[in-house]
Amino acid sequence: MPGKLIERLSLAALFAAWIGIWGTWIPAEAASLRQNAFDLAEWATFLPEVRSGALNTIPDILRLSVALITIATAGRSRDIGNVWVRWAVRFVCILRGLLLLPPYPFVLQLWNSESYGLRFVIAGIALIGVGASIFADRVPERILRASSIILFLAAIGMALYAFVALRGPFAIHFGLGINPGWGIIIFLVGVILSVLLEGTMILFPQYQLLESKTGQDA
Repeated sequence: MPGKLIERLSLAALFAAWIGIWGTWIPAEAASLRQNAFDLAEWATFLPEVRSGALNTIPDILRLSVALITIATAGRSRDIGNVWVRWAVRFVCILRGLLLLPPYPFVLQLWNSESYGLRFVIAGIALIGVGASIFADRVPERILRASSIILFLAAIGMALYAFVALRGPFAIHFGLGINPGWGIIIFLVGVILSVLLEGTMILFPQYQLLESKTGQDA
């Protein structure tokens, strides 16, 4: 039971992180500003600090954070018992990867676009990673969990770095203080919980072994 419970809690934490991505990261009601992670990355490209080149990679760092969470979610979907739900989650991950692609017609330039080349590469990483997740069942459990933790930690670091870097320029641009929105808070809490739960399963593999033995005895 402990192993199954931890897996379900880990999936629930990932689901919370997904909700957080679509929630408000930078709220400013006075400026009608309520941006989720995708909007934040897009709107940031209009900031003078980003357009001048000083922070030009920050929007793509934020997109890469989303891409890494998308890959990790697709990989951990193997814990979902219902095969239809499992593939539905992977399909949603594909859609999220597609959302990371540059707008038309720049997407046709692939990685050769001066403005959108890196964004295309990040979307490609997300889509390839989601596609590779169909082979997750063949990866040893310990390696898959360790890989997920690495992706989670990288996503947390990139998201925090991007938020902190963009918070100041947005505050200057709109002339008001910018506090973290509920979206980034739920995102960070969900991902951190996922790291802790995945780490628990690595440190205490007897939970997994006990589940397997119980299933065989039944």
